[in-house]
Amino acid sequence: MTATVTAGPRPTTEAWRGFAGTRWRDRVDVRDFIQANYTPYEGDSVFLTGPTERTLAVWRKVAALFPEERRKGILDVDPGNPSTITSHRPGFIDRDRELIVGLQTDAPLRRAIMPNGGLRMVENGLKAYGYTADPFVTRVFGAYRKTHNDGVFDAYTPEMRAARKAGIITGLPDSYGRGRIIGDYRRVALYGTDRLIEAKQAERALLDARPSSPDVIRDREELAEQIRALGELTEMAASYGCDVSRPAATAHEAVQWLYLGFLAAVKEQNGAAMSLGRTSTFLDIYVQRDLDEGTIDETRAQELIDDFVIKLRIVRFLRTPEYDALFSGDPTWVTESIGGIGGDGRTLVTRTSFRFLQTLYNLGPAPEPNLTVLWSPQLPDGFKEFCARVSIDTSAVQYESDDLLRPRTGDDTAIACCVSAMTVGRQMQFFSARVNLAGLRRLPHERQRPGPGDPGGRHGTPGETPGVDDPGLGIRRQLRPPDPRAAARRDQPHLPRIAVRTTLEPVTGRIHSWDLSTGVDGPGTRFVLFLSGSPLRCLYCANPDTWHMRDGKRATVDEVMAEIDKYRAFITAARGGVTLTGGEALLQPAFTAEIFRRCKALGLHTALDTSGFLGARASDDLLADTDLVLLDIKSFDVRTYRKLTGGELAPTLTFATRLDRLGVPVWIRYVLVPGWTDDPAAVDGLGAFLSGLGNVDRVDVLPFHKLGAHKYDALGIPFPLRDTPTPDPDLTERVREQIREHGLRAL
Repeated sequence: MTATVTAGPRPTTEAWRGFAGTRWRDRVDVRDFIQANYTPYEGDSVFLTGPTERTLAVWRKVAALFPEERRKGILDVDPGNPSTITSHRPGFIDRDRELIVGLQTDAPLRRAIMPNGGLRMVENGLKAYGYTADPFVTRVFGAYRKTHNDGVFDAYTPEMRAARKAGIITGLPDSYGRGRIIGDYRRVALYGTDRLIEAKQAERALLDARPSSPDVIRDREELAEQIRALGELTEMAASYGCDVSRPAATAHEAVQWLYLGFLAAVKEQNGAAMSLGRTSTFLDIYVQRDLDEGTIDETRAQELIDDFVIKLRIVRFLRTPEYDALFSGDPTWVTESIGGIGGDGRTLVTRTSFRFLQTLYNLGPAPEPNLTVLWSPQLPDGFKEFCARVSIDTSAVQYESDDLLRPRTGDDTAIACCVSAMTVGRQMQFFSARVNLAGLRRLPHERQRPGPGDPGGRHGTPGETPGVDDPGLGIRRQLRPPDPRAAARRDQPHLPRIAVRTTLEPVTGRIHSWDLSTGVDGPGTRFVLFLSGSPLRCLYCANPDTWHMRDGKRATVDEVMAEIDKYRAFITAARGGVTLTGGEALLQPAFTAEIFRRCKALGLHTALDTSGFLGARASDDLLADTDLVLLDIKSFDVRTYRKLTGGELAPTLTFATRLDRLGVPVWIRYVLVPGWTDDPAAVDGLGAFLSGLGNVDRVDVLPFHKLGAHKYDALGIPFPLRDTPTPDPDLTERVREQIREHGLRAL
C-alpha cells in the first residue's frame, strides 16, 4: 500500500494575523517564517528598560535559595520519582507574580532523578549529597529496565573497557544521557502541538510504502516516540493553564510556549548541553507585532525576556561533585545564539537581541543561559558597541564567528554546549572520547601493576606531571624514526603530502575513457576525461563502471596530452577546453594536477568535476590551474547525503568555502531525485549556503535519469533507484525557483 501525504492550503489563524509569507504555512519551516517576518534593527540600546519591581521580586525569591544550595551542594532532590515530561505536579516560584511559568519538578531548584540515563549515575549522585535511591527505582532500573549506560557498556569492546579503566580514554558516552542536540522549540509557539503531531503522523505514514529496513524501522519507532512526547508536552502545559495545542497568539504566549517546549526537554534529558537554540530573532517578531498593535509596551517586552531568562537560570540536573569539579561549577550550557547575518545579507539582530543581553544588567551577570553572540564585522555598529560594553561590564558573553559557521551550517545555526555549531532542529552530534596520551605507559592491553610506592597502583607521586623525556612515557620511544624525506616538505606546509614528488618518474593515473561533449561539462565543447576510482557510492550514479581504480587503464600524462592534442584546435575554436571527471578526479590529485598544468601551458580552459568530498587533497597549485569547478552537491541534508552517497557532507561544504576564498569560479550541480533531494527545506538550505558564496556562477538542477541502468545490469549489481520516477517539469521548476529566490542563477 502506498501512502501519499499532501499538505494542502491552511487557513490563516488569528494567531498568525499580520504575518507574511506562505511556504511556512504549508509545511513546518521556522526559518522561512523568520525570513519573511523579522525586522532587522540597526540602532543602539537607547530603547532598553531596566527591571520592574515585579521582576525583581520574583528574582529575589529564587535567588534567596542560592546560598543554601551552594552550602549543601544541591538544595533538594526527589529520589523516588524518575523524571518525565509529566512526572511532577506544577511548581512555581511566586505564582501571583510570575509571567513565565514552569519548573522541572514541583519546587524551584529541586532536582529530579533520570535513571533512564544510568542507574549508577543516579545512585552516585544521590549518595554524594546524603540521599538514598528509592528501593523500587533501584529494583526496576537494576533488574527490569535497560538504561542508556548499560547499552553503551554492552557495545564496548574489551580494549575500550581496558583503556577506559586505565584512564587512557575519557569523556566516553557512558557519562552522558545522549549527544548534543538542539530542539527547535520555536515550532511549539509557531504551530502548536496539534499541527506538529499531524506533521509527524504524515512523516510516519510515508514510511509505510518503504521496505522495513533497519533505518525505516528505527525511524518509525522514533517518530512514534516524538508523537507521544508532543502529547505529553500538551498535557504538561495544560497543568500550568497553557493550551499549547494551538499556535501562540501573543508575544507572552510565544515566550511561554517556547519555554514549555524547552522545559519538556530538560525534564527528560540530563544532557551535557541543553542548548536553547536561536530564539531572539524569532520571538522579536511576536514582540514587535504586539508593540505595533499597542497591546504591550517596552517595559512589558523586557519583562517577558527577563522572566524567561530567570527560568533558564534555574535549570538543574543531579550530577556528582566530581562531574561539577571538571567544569568549576554546576553547568547546563543553556546556550542562546544571538545576532549573525542572514544568507541574504541582512543582519539577524533585532531589538530582542538587545533585550536578551540586557538581562545581564537587569538580573545581574550569570553563566547561564550561555549568551553567545554570532559575530561578524557586518553586524550593526550599535549592536557591536552594546556587546562590547556588556562584555566589559559583566564578563558573561561568549562569541563565535558567524562568518565561519554560516557557510557550513546556514543562517539558522545555533551553538550546542559552548562551541559546537549545528542547524537548529536538523542536526545532532554524538560524543566521542578523549585520548590521554600522557597517561600511556604500555599498550592498553598490557596489565598495569602497581610497584612499591605507587599509591593507587599509579606510577609517580599523585598530582605530579611527568616530563617529556620521562622514560615512563613509553609511547615516545615507540614512534618510528623520522623520515628524512620529510625535511623536503617543511618549507611547503600548505601542500598535501601527496602533492610532493621526490622523483622524476612519469606521472601516471588510471583512466576509464574519454569523450567530447558540449554544454554539460563546462563552457563550449569539451574533451572530457573520465578517471577511475571514487570514494562515494551514489545511489543514482550513472557511471558505476568508474567506481574502482583497479578497473581503469593505466596511462601517463604524456599519453593523455597526446590524445588531447589531437582535438586542441577544435575545442579551442569551439571555446571549450578540458574537463576531468570520473569517478572522482581528486582521488588521483597528482595526475589531475599535472594534466591541468600542461593544459594551461597550452592555453586550454580547464574544468574539474568533483563531489568535493576529497577537496582537501587538491593543492592550491592544482586549483590555481583550474578555471572552473563543477561542484556536485548531492544533498544539503546531512542524513540524506549519508544515505545517498555513503559519505559525509561537511568536506564538500568546506571545499566550497575554500574555492570561494581562492576565487575559483564554480558551477553547482544538483541532481534532483524525487523523494531524496526534493525536500523544500534542504533546497532552501542549499540556496542560503550558496548565496553566501561569491564565486557561484550558476546552479544546474539536473533531473534524475536512468540512462546508466544498463551498466548496473552488465556489472551484475542492483540499481537502487530503478523504481524511482524521474522528476516532472513542475517539480524541477519548483526547485529551480527556490534556488532563484536566493539571488542565484538556476538552470
